Amino acid sequence: QQEMLQRAREELDRERRNLLRRRPNCEVKEKLTKTAYTRAKSKDRGSSFTTQDESSNDGMKTTNDANKGINVSDWYESDEILRLRQASLKKEEVDLQIEYEKLERERNLHIRELKRIYNEDHSRFQDHPILNDRYLLLSLIGKGGFSEVHKAFCLKEQRYVAVKVHQLNKEWKEEKKANYIKHALRECDILKTLDHPRIVRLYDVFEIDTDSFCTVLEYIEGNDIDFFLKQHKIIPEKEARSVMMQTVSALRYLNNGIKPPVIHFDLKPAN
Repeated sequence: QQEMLQRAREELDRERRNLLRRRPNCEVKEKLTKTAYTRAKSKDRGSSFTTQDESSNDGMKTTNDANKGINVSDWYESDEILRLRQASLKKEEVDLQIEYEKLERERNLHIRELKRIYNEDHSRFQDHPILNDRYLLLSLIGKGGFSEVHKAFCLKEQRYVAVKVHQLNKEWKEEKKANYIKHALRECDILKTLDHPRIVRLYDVFEIDTDSFCTVLEYIEGNDIDFFLKQHKIIPEKEARSVMMQTVSALRYLNNGIKPPVIHFDLKPAN
């Protein structure tokens, strides 16, 4: 369809150029009218001289002949038709672009869902077990390098939660495992002390086995900013301002609202 629109655009451009070449020269017509009037006046006076306009009349015949076959009214009618066709073509191009962007967003959603289903089918928790005798895993939300996040239901509190399973690489040395666990537990200790409406709450931490443990977080519906940008390319200024205000509010709390202050080392749209 884009090729058809391109051909139609090229055809309209050719017609526009041809029409401009055939545009009636109104100035020439005005001069010819004045010349005819001068001739008639000279005859009435019995004059035999030739005016400057008369002497240049032959030079203007060429231009007049070039425009022969189309009058001013017909030219403007053709011009208006071409303008309407160009406007219609432009609208069709805009509609096509909107449809293309819509299909691209739908494709991204399908690709994302296919990846999620694939990861869920290959997860060690694909059978939706109950962890820690409390958290029923429902579906995989996302998967990272060393962790995966599941939507779960807390049987005790009767609420939805996000269960993040931290999986240590079995090939890691014990020192590296201990270092990873140390940093993860330190982050958990910090999260437990935080209380802000723009910061996800930490509810629980428990061990699964020697190579994996879980953190239970507040479940937030929806997608992250990174996915929104991939879908919509831009964020309107009003919405972007709201997002930034909420983000800055949380950062201000981390810097001024608690002691000691906390620095976020991995702030990005995907987080």
